Amino acid sequence: MKLYLNLNNNRISIDITKKENELFDISSEFLIPIPNSEYLEIRSTFFSKSKRIKNVWRYVLKKENTKYKLISHKNSSEYFGKMYRQNSHYKFKDKEVNEDIKNIIFLILESPHVKEYSSRFNPIAPSVGQSGNNIENLFGICVLPILERIGIQITENEEYNLVIINPIPFQTSLAEIHKEGIQEKLRNKVWIALFPFFKKEFIKVISNKNAKIIINACTADLKQKVGDELKSIKIPIFETPHPASWNYLKSFKNVSN
Repeated sequence: MKLYLNLNNNRISIDITKKENELFDISSEFLIPIPNSEYLEIRSTFFSKSKRIKNVWRYVLKKENTKYKLISHKNSSEYFGKMYRQNSHYKFKDKEVNEDIKNIIFLILESPHVKEYSSRFNPIAPSVGQSGNNIENLFGICVLPILERIGIQITENEEYNLVIINPIPFQTSLAEIHKEGIQEKLRNKVWIALFPFFKKEFIKVISNKNAKIIINACTADLKQKVGDELKSIKIPIFETPHPASWNYLKSFKNVSN
């Protein structure tokens, strides 16, 4: 069975199982109805510009007296301020990523999921649900001390800027369509099929001259795919579990080139 994704005039084919096919036995504005067919097709509107999740500059980080401190912005930028006012579950005062940001720490995820969109499937921001809470609550007090023991270097009293990015800025879980949460095997298939179309853009972002540290926190099944694209980047690179799993605090690595 086949699932077709329409992305920027590209019709991308994915092999899916019968069980995965049955997830889409529903009516959705994003599904092209094809009666009695062995394949499914998702409209280009699901991957339109209006559904992209923007990268965000979420925190300023400082190390003071050997302790790490995450500092929220006092105000959101105009775009994220609008999202903040319209979505009760979005509490972060984010700003867009721009060329003036210095000392960037990139935190890499993989793709947005349900909480990163409103109830009407309008984009909000990366890491809005449990992942966002874990970044806020655990990054400074748990994650950075572990990374420090394996080689991360944060200069005392210097400001760093935490930027959260998704290599693919669209919902690869397709949960908005099938309403069945993260079906990991399906999500992985969609992500892997789409990633070649976003690699160039991703590398351009991550190669920012102001980048100081990269943390690959992509979900385990896709981490190596992202890691392979980081091999040419000559700054310290570390791997952690996905923020949603930071409560377990395992699988931390220094993979610097």
